[in-house]
Amino acid sequence: MAIMSKKVDPRIIRTQNLLRSALLVLISQKGYDAITVQDITEQATLNRSTFYLHYQDKEDLMQTMIKEVFVEIQDIPRQKPQQESNVTYIERLYTHLFQHVYQHQDFYKVIFQERSVASFTQQIQTHIEELGLKWMAVRRWEQVQIPPELFVSFIGSGFMGMIRWWISNDYPYPPDYMAQKFMRLTLIGMHRDFGINPDDI
Repeated sequence: MAIMSKKVDPRIIRTQNLLRSALLVLISQKGYDAITVQDITEQATLNRSTFYLHYQDKEDLMQTMIKEVFVEIQDIPRQKPQQESNVTYIERLYTHLFQHVYQHQDFYKVIFQERSVASFTQQIQTHIEELGLKWMAVRRWEQVQIPPELFVSFIGSGFMGMIRWWISNDYPYPPDYMAQKFMRLTLIGMHRDFGINPDDI
């Protein structure tokens, strides 16, 4: 997973990416819990002192990767442009999420398919749900009939399930297609509470 950073020495970026790639490979091979810093540095063909220049331990390395995912996920503006319809905006949001998964396939394949990192998958879902709550607050939909936390939890769980299926089946459809189909699957509640017409999809 590439580091999204500006004005950083390319050698630092290369080193950090080597360490991150090594961790993902090792998780697939032996599970997260069994991995040591020595394993990571050997896989990355670097020495231990180099590792500790960048990260405290493997947990720090993993959490740094997760935090970068969070930053990239929330790139999409939470404020809908005035001229854009609700349905177009929501579809753009979902498409952004699916595109992010597709662009970082190595990372997400490990996160979703390896049981040893299930807790990190939950972190991602929680973050997506938090973004959803902020988005709903910005939109101020007073007509919503169910608690926002319940609605967002349902959407978040459904989204994670569809992502898991998409990855397990080797991405058979493009991101925009997945976004459209995910919207159709969740439109019953959206139609009633958000005024979104299923015929618009």
